[in-house]
Amino acid sequence: TNQMTFQQSNQLSTSSFTPATVTSTRKRVRMNPTVLVQEFSVQPLTEEEKSELYYTRNDMNNFILDVKDIAYSHQLTQTMYKTDRIREQDNVALESDGFLRGIELQIYPQRAQNKLIARRALLKYQTHLHTQRTNITPEQKATAMRAASEKLSAWSQLVAQETARLDSLRAYDA
Repeated sequence: TNQMTFQQSNQLSTSSFTPATVTSTRKRVRMNPTVLVQEFSVQPLTEEEKSELYYTRNDMNNFILDVKDIAYSHQLTQTMYKTDRIREQDNVALESDGFLRGIELQIYPQRAQNKLIARRALLKYQTHLHTQRTNITPEQKATAMRAASEKLSAWSQLVAQETARLDSLRAYDA
């Protein structure tokens, strides 16, 4: 007969795949060495599906041009309407809506310059350690690099705090 008891069917189902168990007394986890692999085949994408799923190089170039256009027009309106409080409030409203989020480095080039200054200073100090300070051990060089990195991080944190303060003043005290 093909009938099984509940215990037999339970034994059969647990013997093919046993999940990780937790014992209540010791609270230890045991991993099951059996791995269940399910294979499936994927049909290659058609050209139409690829064009719907992925951006082309031309699309990416258009995105970059759009960002540059937005950044340029934002900088232009800021310089044109510096004294006009109403126009300035309109710009702040756009910024607070998140419209310009993610392109701050394009709009405010000084932020990108600060980022480059920190990176170049650390690389310059690393070069100095390797060429001029040949008498110190690699551990001492690593300690010196860590200290320089910490100083630059502290500086960049102060710059970021000041930038945030100025952004807040521009947004709420306009």
